Amino acid sequence: MVRAWTVPQNWSKVVFSDETSFNLNCCNGKVKIWRSRGEVMDPEHLPTQPTGGKSSLMFWGCIGIYGPGELVVVPGRINSDVYINVLQDNLAQSVENIFGDRETFYVFQQDNAPVHTSRATRAWLEENDVMVMNWAPYSPDLNVIENVWGWLLTKLRADPPQTLGELHRRVMQLWSQLPPDYMENLYNSLPRRVESVLERRGYPTKY
Repeated sequence: MVRAWTVPQNWSKVVFSDETSFNLNCCNGKVKIWRSRGEVMDPEHLPTQPTGGKSSLMFWGCIGIYGPGELVVVPGRINSDVYINVLQDNLAQSVENIFGDRETFYVFQQDNAPVHTSRATRAWLEENDVMVMNWAPYSPDLNVIENVWGWLLTKLRADPPQTLGELHRRVMQLWSQLPPDYMENLYNSLPRRVESVLERRGYPTKY
């Protein structure tokens, strides 16, 4: 049971992964607008979206206690085939980036999104001897890569990119600058996160 897991013996071997989208407005579609009573439907006070096509990029990335793995743009809509291709092209290199050795023992974490748990994806993971961590539904408090996405978003908001090309460049640059001690601190928080989730019985925690 993960409640008994320690960072040196267990959590340090887990590679956390996830996908996320970053918008040009750097708010993932959430924009706060202050307006007076009666102005709710006033066109001048409605949120605007960039025009002229796509305004966001989806990324897949993974991290380990010793640093980040690969970060790549997911082309188009993600499905099982796209996800398998992402893993095929990037998982082994990510393990080498994190641990310095592609053959090291590790446990791969992914959430229960349909593309992650499809028959085709499970078959690929089994064929490639990837040990997948059992993951409870509705448990983002335990996935420390969510904190990394938040860190990136905070940095982007400080100087919002204006084009998709600039967005891509900035996200990749920030990913390469993730502080090693930040990653280590996230992993060291995992035992406390587990206890907090158990105490809260699935309700939100401070994480």
